Amino acid sequence: MRRRVLVIGCNTGKDFGLFKQGGAPLVCGLDVVGKIGRDCQMDGVTYFQASAEQMRFGNRRDEFVLVYWFATMEHVPDIGRAFFEMARDLNHGGFVYSVASPL
Repeated sequence: MRRRVLVIGCNTGKDFGLFKQGGAPLVCGLDVVGKIGRDCQMDGVTYFQASAEQMRFGNRRDEFVLVYWFATMEHVPDIGRAFFEMARDLNHGGFVYSVASPL
């Protein structure tokens, strides 16, 4: 099994080094911002410019062992669709780590 991590709302990728240092061999970042990933370019890190409601990682299931989003969900218009997309791509037994911030 590939231990992939998905970071939703990754912005410039500034914190991606922490996931790599923690042992994640593959980290994917997802965001709608134009400067996605500019602060972290390293092997095993990939970025996708898209919204959480429109994640498209193919038809594969069990894609990620961890889906992480911090202070992002409050910016997503269709939160139900975003959670559906996350669950579709989450590995059986995987985790979603989600923290919302008040606006």
